[in-house]
Amino acid sequence: MRLTWAAAGLTLLCLSAQAQDNEAAWRKTLEEIRPSVVSLRVNKTRPFDTESNTLLDGTGFVVDAERGIILTNRHIVSTGPVKGEALFANQEEIELERLYADPVHDFGFFRYDPAGLRHIRPEGLELAPEAAQLGREIRVVGNDAGERFSILAGTIARLDRTAPNYGFGRYNDFNTFYIQAASGTSGGSSGSPVIDIEGRAVALNAGGQVRAQSSYFLPLERVRRALALVQEGQPVPRGGLLTTFEQLPYDELRRLGLGEEAEANARATFPGSAGLLVVRSTLQGSAASSALIPGDILLRIEDEEFPDFLRLETVLDGSVGQPVTLLIERRGSVMEAVIEVSDLHAVTPREYIAFGGTFLHPTSYQQARHFNVPLNTIYVAQPGYMLGLAAIENGSILREINGRPLETLDDVEQALSVLGHEDVAQLRYSTPRNPRANQVRSARTGRGWFAAERCRQGETSQDWSCRPLAPAASAGPAEPRMTQPREFDDSRLRRIAPSLVHVRYDMPYVVSAVNGQHYYGAGLIVDTERGWVVVDRNTVPETMGDAVLTFNGTLEVTARVAAIHPVHNLAVLEYDPALLGDTPLRAAVFAPRAPRAGEEIFLAGFRPDLEPVIRSYEAGDLKPINVMPSNFGGFREANLEILEVENADVQISGVLLDSRARVTALWSSFASGSRNRPNEMVAGLPIEHVRVMLDHLRQEASWRSLEVEWQRAPLSVALRRGLPEDWRLKVEEHDRERRQVLMAERTVAGTPAADQVRPGDLLLTINGRMANRPREVEQAVAGQPRAELLVWRNGEEVKLDFDTVELGWEGLREVLFWAGALIQEPQRGMAAQLAIRPQGVTIQHYTYGSPAHRYLLPIRYLQVTTLDGQPVASLGEFAGALQMAADKPIVRVEGITPTGATKVATVKLDPAYWPSSRMRLSDGGWERLNLAE
Repeated sequence: MRLTWAAAGLTLLCLSAQAQDNEAAWRKTLEEIRPSVVSLRVNKTRPFDTESNTLLDGTGFVVDAERGIILTNRHIVSTGPVKGEALFANQEEIELERLYADPVHDFGFFRYDPAGLRHIRPEGLELAPEAAQLGREIRVVGNDAGERFSILAGTIARLDRTAPNYGFGRYNDFNTFYIQAASGTSGGSSGSPVIDIEGRAVALNAGGQVRAQSSYFLPLERVRRALALVQEGQPVPRGGLLTTFEQLPYDELRRLGLGEEAEANARATFPGSAGLLVVRSTLQGSAASSALIPGDILLRIEDEEFPDFLRLETVLDGSVGQPVTLLIERRGSVMEAVIEVSDLHAVTPREYIAFGGTFLHPTSYQQARHFNVPLNTIYVAQPGYMLGLAAIENGSILREINGRPLETLDDVEQALSVLGHEDVAQLRYSTPRNPRANQVRSARTGRGWFAAERCRQGETSQDWSCRPLAPAASAGPAEPRMTQPREFDDSRLRRIAPSLVHVRYDMPYVVSAVNGQHYYGAGLIVDTERGWVVVDRNTVPETMGDAVLTFNGTLEVTARVAAIHPVHNLAVLEYDPALLGDTPLRAAVFAPRAPRAGEEIFLAGFRPDLEPVIRSYEAGDLKPINVMPSNFGGFREANLEILEVENADVQISGVLLDSRARVTALWSSFASGSRNRPNEMVAGLPIEHVRVMLDHLRQEASWRSLEVEWQRAPLSVALRRGLPEDWRLKVEEHDRERRQVLMAERTVAGTPAADQVRPGDLLLTINGRMANRPREVEQAVAGQPRAELLVWRNGEEVKLDFDTVELGWEGLREVLFWAGALIQEPQRGMAAQLAIRPQGVTIQHYTYGSPAHRYLLPIRYLQVTTLDGQPVASLGEFAGALQMAADKPIVRVEGITPTGATKVATVKLDPAYWPSSRMRLSDGGWERLNLAE
């Protein structure tokens, strides 16, 4: 027994020593290969094929240091326009260009300039696919889950794992086995080398299942072949039958009809194989689709018997453009099929058209497989603004534009070339989930908002060049048209119907912190000579958009935004009355007063299906609106009393009428909530505010604002704050209905009021007048450049005297595009709600995959105050600073966040994909200009 225990102890000591030696060997190997493993940061600048425009972090490793070749995954390299950079272990950063992306398998190469590395000299890792063996201990070395350098240990468990499925419509590898290992990898580790203890790359990490702690590795046989050709400057031939194969085990093969003799021969020829390749699907319209059917068992291709994926691909890659003979067994019968081998590079798209924010390109082999459609179709890589208006989803197949069939991008360009900004396109398409059923939609193009261009990858390089599409011919003046009013049984609806229009408003960009893109509502005609229509600002939030009015449910007419109320939930659209000919329209008649609580009122307007309706309700009280401040500085209503209507239908968009069909209020939608959780409330906006706005516009008078937000405070609260008895009596005498005073809630940052008015101040008089309702405050300062306030503060009367603020009706007039960001001067809501003093310019939005997305995302809504050392106080100064830094690849940005913190960021520019420009609103509408204009 003692000898047994001694032997066991000796064994443990030996095992411990071996483990220590093994650990030391791994440590030495990892130290040697670390300089060759890089973190990749890739900007996918355009939506293309299976990839959206976005940012991607991954891993790659040097396989040829002399030529600067880095191996990584295809889904990182991508087939569309990309910009990439590599970060080496010593934190040296170097730019990359795509060298090669395999059309099917998940690998590709980036290239860098070795001379650009100053402090590190990596060595190319050897590719050793033959070393991928069952039970082999490996290390996955890379950028796992955002860590710049991580090491995950594992053991190879399978060599014949089915290629991982990343989801419908996304990139998926096929016609290959994968290697599976017990090693959990995650985001950022894609493209990592799978290393053996000798420092050789035995596989390429592609993906994994975190829950199962399993990783999937791509074998390197075909990678090594492609690398050798790339190193020689040769093209990489890639052939295919446009057919997806799968390997099935012999028991399933027998059920499919595999004969005993064929099975015996296969087992004898390849005793280690567990099955044979079977046709899973063929591409619709391909040569294989007429020669092969799912379930066909592949027995031979040319002289290669019972091929596996690797041997099949070897034959096809050497036979591009040539016919090959296949021997298949189908339901127990052996037959031959002769099929021409397709060039897989030729069925990978290399160009796209961008129009109206929509991105279109020929359908790729990947997506044709996913959606079971032919290759000669047009794929919607991103619906954008134009197709988004028609609710056409990403991944759809666009089949016709205005009756023109689409098979190539030439067809698309010809169909789009005749369309102007306001033209309507009839679109026939199919959806990803139902590719056989065509649907028809229509949409205005919105061409003027975005670049209209056709871009193509170079024949001998990976660079993309773009040319603008020919402008559409100028449309002549539109012919006047007429529509008759509908007949209604209800007399009030008959009277108000000629004053109501349906409004659709679409916004191409996020501006002024506006949440949505597409808006619908009712508009009220208030001036038929000028063509003025009043709507709420939750239907027309800003000036940057396309407005379409529908009259009598029949005629559509475009309109422009004539005015945006600077403080209230109102906007005015303007249409051309001449376009409506003799259509009987009527300016609405306003009621002389607001309805009293309990009076019968009528809600007239449109249901969601645009059908006019009228309903009877009982008027509620006028109550102060209470909308929580937003966390992003968008428009928010304040200082307004709204009319509540209990149980009124909030799905109806329209107006509230008295018994004589006079408008007492707009039935308005008010935006509330945060950017991430937008919400809305519906209430009556008294028509008095519309009347006041129209008077100002007709007199071309600006709006004077105190820039103080007031809160209602009951007299009891005021008395607890020490308000004297004589003031109580004055308030009761002034307003016998409302026993209240106004208490300052907040001021607009950067205004004169912010320096004098304090939260909690109780308003006694303004310009010598009592005022205990917000409307009375507005009346007191109307047209007045200064305001004298008497307030109750800390137990005493305090006199305040300061300037009012002049606000215009023009809304947003100019924006600037830079590094993929949309920039404007700060909207009033930032100062009113976030108490941020307006300074500099504000970043409203960024495009995915842009420099702004990568470098400025953490500080969204930043107010930029300095650009590359130049102070910035306006868009003009920002444009000037950009021109001064035009030759610099990196610029420094300083600014203030919505929380008031100072932030600094550096932005690496990419003018090829993200040029700077500006858009300005003039009498002719929005137009795109160069920075210098």
